[in-house]
Amino acid sequence: MQLINKKVRIILDTNLWISLLITKNSMLDEVLSVKGVQIIVSQNLLNELHDVTLRPKFRRYFSIDRVEKLLKEIKKYTKMIQVRTVVNQCRDPKDNFLLELAIH
Repeated sequence: MQLINKKVRIILDTNLWISLLITKNSMLDEVLSVKGVQIIVSQNLLNELHDVTLRPKFRRYFSIDRVEKLLKEIKKYTKMIQVRTVVNQCRDPKDNFLLELAIH
């Protein structure tokens, strides 16, 4: 498949970001190093990630400092998208924000 000066945009769900925190994997570096790939995020995605990381069940896996560091890296290396479309198609309404981001 040949890309013509166009980046492939990907969305990493909150579960993947949490896995990254738990495993201390450098997946973000690997994904960002792939030429032509751009991770996109929205404020809703960042809000959900922040809220989920505050849940007590995750306290034993990573610190708040580690979460703050990841959030800074996300903001530095991803593209923030201002979502303008409202979607109500997901079985779980809390996931509609991911579709909204995907169709932007």
